[in-house]
Amino acid sequence: MEACNNVVLHREYGLGIEFEKGLEVPVDLDVARGLRSEAGKRNLKWTLAAWPGVVHLTRDQHAMYQDVASIVAKLWGLPFRYQLDYFLWRPGR
Repeated sequence: MEACNNVVLHREYGLGIEFEKGLEVPVDLDVARGLRSEAGKRNLKWTLAAWPGVVHLTRDQHAMYQDVASIVAKLWGLPFRYQLDYFLWRPGR
């Protein structure tokens, strides 16, 4: 993820748009809270389950968080969902 923000690495390894589209937002407690909050504010059709912790997160729950992240990223004007991590991880710290 950080390599996409480094111009030298981006060019050297050909990290283009297709690569960035495939990156996921890393979901931890802070990101999960932010996504749940945004889903609630915007009345998205998904109801995200309470955060079970990284160890107990199921594939279906993970997919749901990524789907919501894709929508929130678009609503926020971000081209890729992985960029939400910069705004949702440890907000205000």
